[in-house]
Amino acid sequence: MGRYVARRLIQAIPLLLGISVISFAILKAVPGGPTAAYEGNPYFTDEDLRRLEAAFGLDQPIHVQYLNWFTHFIQGDWGYSYSGGQPVLQLIFERLPNTLYLTIVVYITVLAIAITTARWYLWRRAQPASWDPGWQVPAADTTWAGPGGPAPQGGARPGSTGPRPGSRSGSGPYNFSSGA
Repeated sequence: MGRYVARRLIQAIPLLLGISVISFAILKAVPGGPTAAYEGNPYFTDEDLRRLEAAFGLDQPIHVQYLNWFTHFIQGDWGYSYSGGQPVLQLIFERLPNTLYLTIVVYITVLAIAITTARWYLWRRAQPASWDPGWQVPAADTTWAGPGGPAPQGGARPGSTGPRPGSRSGSGPYNFSSGA
């Protein structure tokens, strides 16, 4: 078991590196960059913008920027917000409780809807065939080709008067009314 976990962790390294490269590329693809908020300010000169780019490390080659970003990210120094000037980790931790609360509420809601729907479906499938329109919905392993194509196992084609020739009525894999 320990070897399996170690092997899976080693296999995750290229994936995590790929994710970090994509994340960095998305951050770099933002139109205008982090200095865009200062470009329209009449009190900022071009010299001030260059000084700001040097302070952020934006004047270095892209691979150096990535290595600096990755090194700081691994160390837990996620930098400061360009717009608010607050540490990024502080901003994340401020919003984390509400995010977790929302995630838990949505998960419980979806789970309740899924369980209720599944129970209703199973209850309805266990009812007598009096409500059955004469054909069954195709199961996941049945190919449905439309009118004239193959019908679900034990069912009839839509518009026909009964089961397919050669099939026993009500012998489908999900027919609970026959007691079989």
